[in-house]
Amino acid sequence: MPARRVPRLLSKVTLDLSPIRSSRDYRVFWISQVASLTGSQMTVVALAAQAYLLRHNSLDVGIVSAAQLVALVVGAFVGGHLGDRVNRRAMLVTLQVAQGACMAALALGTGLSGLTGLSFLVVLATALALCTAMDEPVRDSLVPSLLRDRDLEAGQVLNQTLFQITSLAGPLVGGVVLSLWNVRAVYVADALTFTVAAVGYYLIRTGRGGNPRGADTSGPALRGLLSGVRFFLRHPLIQAIAVIDLFAMVFGMPRALFPQMVTDHDGWPSGALGLLFTAPALGALLAGATGGWIGRVRRQGLGVMVSVAVWGLAIAASGLVLNSLWAVLLLLLIAGAADAVSAVLRVTMMQRHTPVLLRSRVNALFLLFVVGGPRLGDIEAGAVAHWGLRLSIVSGGVLCVVGVVITAVFWPGFAHYRRRTRATDEDLQEAR
Repeated sequence: MPARRVPRLLSKVTLDLSPIRSSRDYRVFWISQVASLTGSQMTVVALAAQAYLLRHNSLDVGIVSAAQLVALVVGAFVGGHLGDRVNRRAMLVTLQVAQGACMAALALGTGLSGLTGLSFLVVLATALALCTAMDEPVRDSLVPSLLRDRDLEAGQVLNQTLFQITSLAGPLVGGVVLSLWNVRAVYVADALTFTVAAVGYYLIRTGRGGNPRGADTSGPALRGLLSGVRFFLRHPLIQAIAVIDLFAMVFGMPRALFPQMVTDHDGWPSGALGLLFTAPALGALLAGATGGWIGRVRRQGLGVMVSVAVWGLAIAASGLVLNSLWAVLLLLLIAGAADAVSAVLRVTMMQRHTPVLLRSRVNALFLLFVVGGPRLGDIEAGAVAHWGLRLSIVSGGVLCVVGVVITAVFWPGFAHYRRRTRATDEDLQEAR
């Protein structure tokens, strides 16, 4: 291969940094996310550790998690609704300050007499989850406003890569801080990360002018929420994305079965459980790091279908090779990479097709799939495992492929969808 072709080949597979180079606001936005997401993942470790240490009871960890799930569902709807009615940049700054205040309260309350009970932890963890859920749809809806249309796919790849990096690095850093100091130190560190994020979002120039152009700030809140639901239900492309995403989220990852997989195989090393949880995230990270080609996919609908099919087949195959830990890890890594590609394509299709005035509400609806789908999947996988571990894993992967087939049959145009320009504000009239 001629030497001059090597840089061109590398540019097609390496991470495309053009959004960071070309957009000052996106650059500030991305750095702000590095701070806030890393801190949030650190806190996941600290909250679980503190909840368990209260009474050395794993049920207390489950109670905190259940309270956060309810807050995430409520917060997604509230954040999606407000994000389409108020200034998104100002709302992000406010939410960072609120999350920082929650962390400061946790840091101050930890160790003080009368404040370290489970109820104290549940209240603040719930408030933190509520702010987090309100933050995410607003943050996602702001991204297209910061980028040129041609950089949108590359920007989503960067966001996906950042999420995977912080998902790996955050708990690691949190565990180190926890082992060297205590949970209070983790909370203080996270409060500082939210402070950095608040300053960063404040420095963004895009969106300083006020509410989104044309935003309806006077109508009833319920009517505003229903506008997003109507758009969600009336548009075939959004329906197809939702259906294929639901199959992937519910039936895809058998994470609830990982402890049983380790228990049933005495020959696996002691760190096998951690490796099982890490492999999909590592696969997604590798896909993002070599994802320069994703932004050049023209038939994005077909790309989603192929990615979800690969995800499902890899999961099903992992259930057939349970005697080999390394084969399972390799297949989980492939599944995670395929899921990352699918996520980038799904998000960019949705962002382009959704009018700017509905973007936060539609993002909030999809957030419910992301939050609720895996938890429903845990229940499904655990229930089917009653008849056999292998059956549960293989059937889940096969059902992902079935979801692809259903999408192809009921939404035949999805496979032919090509990258398009963004929806205009006038498209909102269809949803009203």
